Amino acid sequence: MFKLGKITLLSIVLTAPVISNASTYAISTTSIDNFSVSGGLVSGWTFSQNMAINGTTVLANGDSLNAPASCINCTYDDSFMPHGIGASFTYSDALISSTDLNGGTGAASSIAEIYSGNGISGSATSSNSMMGLLDIADTGTVTFNFDVNYYLEVLTSNSDSGYANMSFDLGLYAFGSNVNLLDSDAAASMFLGIGPTNGLADTGTSGSVAIDLAAGSYNLDIEMTQNVATTVSAVPVPAAVWLFGSGLIGLAGFARRKKA
Repeated sequence: MFKLGKITLLSIVLTAPVISNASTYAISTTSIDNFSVSGGLVSGWTFSQNMAINGTTVLANGDSLNAPASCINCTYDDSFMPHGIGASFTYSDALISSTDLNGGTGAASSIAEIYSGNGISGSATSSNSMMGLLDIADTGTVTFNFDVNYYLEVLTSNSDSGYANMSFDLGLYAFGSNVNLLDSDAAASMFLGIGPTNGLADTGTSGSVAIDLAAGSYNLDIEMTQNVATTVSAVPVPAAVWLFGSGLIGLAGFARRKKA
């Protein structure tokens, strides 16, 4: 009654638990397009920075209109769209593609993206800081128009978690002051985040901010930041597999003793 036939053994092997890997994907992208200013003249923008972090490896770049990409296990550069699921990687990048804001063609983009496979956790951050000078010849109303286009997505498996967020802030400051004159305008600032489980937010928004200002010069500042992070645990071999294996060994030993 303890004899194991070939067909019976095959049936037991096929019913062994299937081991699945854990993985998490998170992405956050933002672009500022169609930025225009009426009632004032804006000079060129400067400075952008970004970084990607995976375990103990940190890459950081900055101080340029087109910051070099921070990319671990990938070769992307100036690519601001989802790259999807594949081998584990982290990627972040920031780009100011034009400083001609007065013509409505000024644009800035940033991305933070990560795919973490079994047992690998990490994060990526990109920030694009644009600082310029606003000159106003005559006292009056100054209007800022812009489009903020963003894409956030988190995909998780098992009990792992992922996060993605974006932020956008438009600031205006009188010389020698750290008080943001646009602080009370909701259209000048936004923050959106998703996680820790599956989520998608792929809408954009158009903004218009108007303020009365005296003639003179002001500091104008745009801050946009992307953050993504994953927490992925190594998937252990289920206990049933070890019990299954030890059971086969025991049965094999019993069969040998009986035959002897």
